[in-house]
Amino acid sequence: MVAALAPPRGKTASGDFREATRAEILQYRGRVLSAAGLSEAGSTIVATFDGPARAVRCASAIVEGARRLGVAAKAGLHTGECNVHPEALTGPALDVARRVVAAAKAGNVVVSATVRDLIAGSGIEFVARGGLAATRGAERRPLFAVVSPAAVALGPARRLTLRSRTSRLTSAAR
Repeated sequence: MVAALAPPRGKTASGDFREATRAEILQYRGRVLSAAGLSEAGSTIVATFDGPARAVRCASAIVEGARRLGVAAKAGLHTGECNVHPEALTGPALDVARRVVAAAKAGNVVVSATVRDLIAGSGIEFVARGGLAATRGAERRPLFAVVSPAAVALGPARRLTLRSRTSRLTSAAR
């Protein structure tokens, strides 16, 4: 999964977003592999998950949490073969994921057709969102935006909350 942060309104919002994003990724049993430094120009956080439905639900929770912080976040997901290094990820799947997130609009979670097909029957709903242009002999890749993440939270015992006093997105147990 690649999640991108649109330009933050301030350094506090970007720090809160980074902290909340890492917490969500861990909560959904993901692994943060690398994160570009947050700046006024934005940021990208790269993570892997053991399944695409878990990645979609995590990305949806991150984008919704960012919205609550007043930050415009977007996420793009693709699955495929990649090279996993101790603290980084390389390969064509990551390149596609970065192109998917670049095609997403702020506030959206966009996935490749590969991800959509793998999670058929999960209850997650999508709407067509164009596609990625063909590159190096590869066919055009259709893209889909998540319209219903099907239970974003990790069941009834977990929920996202926003503590307005500190403007921090946190994960809280009920």
